[in-house]
Amino acid sequence: MAARIIIRHKPPLQMYKTNQMPYKAQMKTRYWKIPCNLFILKYMSEIRFYHLQSQPMERVLPVILEKALERGHRIIVQCADDKKLDEIDKLLWTYKADSFLPHGTAKDGNEAQQPVFLTTEQINANSADVLFLTGGSTNDNLGDYALCCDLFDGNDQQALSAARERWKNSVDKGLKATYWQQSDTGKWDKKAES
Repeated sequence: MAARIIIRHKPPLQMYKTNQMPYKAQMKTRYWKIPCNLFILKYMSEIRFYHLQSQPMERVLPVILEKALERGHRIIVQCADDKKLDEIDKLLWTYKADSFLPHGTAKDGNEAQQPVFLTTEQINANSADVLFLTGGSTNDNLGDYALCCDLFDGNDQQALSAARERWKNSVDKGLKATYWQQSDTGKWDKKAES
């Protein structure tokens, strides 16, 4: 007799309590058939590509992180290198004169307790449901997150080409992808979705 295993991965309970979207809409699933008649049911990630044009990432990232925290999300910010990680770490402490965003890095310890965890590795140390990719970093574990936000500099042709390649790969993997472009006023306009 063949065994079947079903693993259900869903967003944290806080999302349901805030009524952001209907429960059924959040429980999108993906099936994989693997040897021995095992079926795995896993949450289907959405990936949002943010094309930064009029403002640098240093001005955009704290605002988006603040909104995600207000909605009860736990967050991983994956940086391309240690230098960028240190810059973002300092930025999140000082981006507003009267407040800061609670966060930590591996140097700070207590990774599991951090609402926002900064890293250069592909780990989910704080059981996050949202992943932010910065500086062209990539992550092979997108299925571990309900949402992935890929921020890239639209004024850098190399970063733009790399983002187009990441878009293509995401669509090829069957992920729901949306493309958001920043207007001159700083508002976000959805330009495409897969």
